[in-house]
Amino acid sequence: MGETSVLTGGEAVVRSLERHGVRHVFGIPGDHTIPIYAALGKSRIAHCATRHEQGAGFMADGYARASGNPGVAIVIGGPGLTNIATALAEATADGAPVLVISADTPLADRRMGRDHNHELRDQQAAAAALCRWSARIDSVAQIPGEIARAFAAFQDEQRGSVHIGVPVDLLSAASLVDLGASPGSPPPGPATEGIERAANLLRDAERPLVLLGGGARFASGSAVSLAEALDAPVMTSWSGMDAFPGEHPLWVGGGFHLAAAREALTGADVVLAVGTQFGRSDFWSVPAAIPGQVIRVDLDPGQIDTNIGSTVGIVGDAKTVIESVIAVLPRRARTDGVARAAWMRAAIDAEADRAGAAYRPWLAAMRRGLPDDAVIAADSTLATYLGFRYLRIPSGGAFLYPNAYGTLGYALPAAIGARVAQPNRPAAVLIGDGGFLFTCPELLTGVEQGLGLPVVVWNDRGYGCIRAGMREQGVMPLGVDFAIPNLAALASGFGVGYARADDPQTLEGAVREAIGREAPTVIEVDATGLHTVADTTNRPT
Repeated sequence: MGETSVLTGGEAVVRSLERHGVRHVFGIPGDHTIPIYAALGKSRIAHCATRHEQGAGFMADGYARASGNPGVAIVIGGPGLTNIATALAEATADGAPVLVISADTPLADRRMGRDHNHELRDQQAAAAALCRWSARIDSVAQIPGEIARAFAAFQDEQRGSVHIGVPVDLLSAASLVDLGASPGSPPPGPATEGIERAANLLRDAERPLVLLGGGARFASGSAVSLAEALDAPVMTSWSGMDAFPGEHPLWVGGGFHLAAAREALTGADVVLAVGTQFGRSDFWSVPAAIPGQVIRVDLDPGQIDTNIGSTVGIVGDAKTVIESVIAVLPRRARTDGVARAAWMRAAIDAEADRAGAAYRPWLAAMRRGLPDDAVIAADSTLATYLGFRYLRIPSGGAFLYPNAYGTLGYALPAAIGARVAQPNRPAAVLIGDGGFLFTCPELLTGVEQGLGLPVVVWNDRGYGCIRAGMREQGVMPLGVDFAIPNLAALASGFGVGYARADDPQTLEGAVREAIGREAPTVIEVDATGLHTVADTTNRPT
């Protein structure tokens, strides 16, 4: 037994979150969650009010990816849960540790169809389709244990979203509660046999290559040490773009939809793949077969042979496994790694330029306008698909992107979540006009939080990627051209700054200036003439 107190369900939720080190929660209050908010008002947890529950979910996701700490959102049941559903699915698809706590129908009325306000026929089942798992609380005393289970899951298996529903009558009911349910113990260390086999393969490799995914995001320092010890080029998945510093001479980066990147991957005789699923969202098609030996490292045992089989599979935390390999790996005598990396970079960049050359000066200018450690939150937009290599992402939670689920509107609230998590770390948004209109009301959340946030809106007056796809397939564009509001007037109405960038130099200056403000700045780029149908022949499907 630990700390035992008589608490309402709402108090038990908040006290349990405090016990697990939660400092911020995102959400919108409703009648059913007032008991939680009553407890929040007396706690040390800061509440960030959003304009839509989907925004709350994306902010919790950005908070988690930028900081490595779980993001938490609190919503009402029914419409609150269905509004946040897209964010739940996105967090699960990309392995972001997000906890959503919602109200639910009264304890005795589950699945009874009695027309309660906000009633969803089976809320737990609906959430379970989106999350790693969903739980419905049956007693106030159960709340601390379920929250502890969620935080343990974030430590010792593949991350993703978790949902806990608390019946509205339990949120107000008082009961004796044991708050002593502890966070899960750290995951066990990797098996020694797997580490030694991996080290032996890497030691004897002629053309070793390291591939880092989103699971290696916070192991970048160790990954640098390993790459240097191996003298091996380092590639990254979309989710792992911030797992290795883009300025390092061994950096190759990603873009496995490009033939040159696939050739670099398949040309290695030993690939060490850390924290990546080899997903179709990275390859934009079936993953490339790798003829060489493959060492796979993942927290989730179920991922060790997903999509690409492993020669050696190691279950464990990326940083722990990498450091364990380094400890038994003699430094290699070979010195061709930097030259190999440079050749791979040049080949991939040349192919990327064939589709995305028009984006290079713009995104390079955006990068120059940002401090070296800035987070970049990018949305599903042509500027990201075709220009991502020009951003040269720094390491450690610095690139937020809805890779596997591919939703629109993610970038703006995700960047706000990142800034809330790390208020002294700058962040910027790269988003298309279509995605911007999904979540632009969250600009007001940025205003309330006092965030100097450049929001670069790539404005091609419609869904440019889909428009081009229709044309390529001989389909008359339909539903892809739409009216765009006057962004200067929109910015003024929201109380944020506005700038129009007619050239890359102006964009660089506008981004730099926006960082120093105390509210977001909408920076509009007129992108109507910057790409053609041919630019989009390689894009996610």
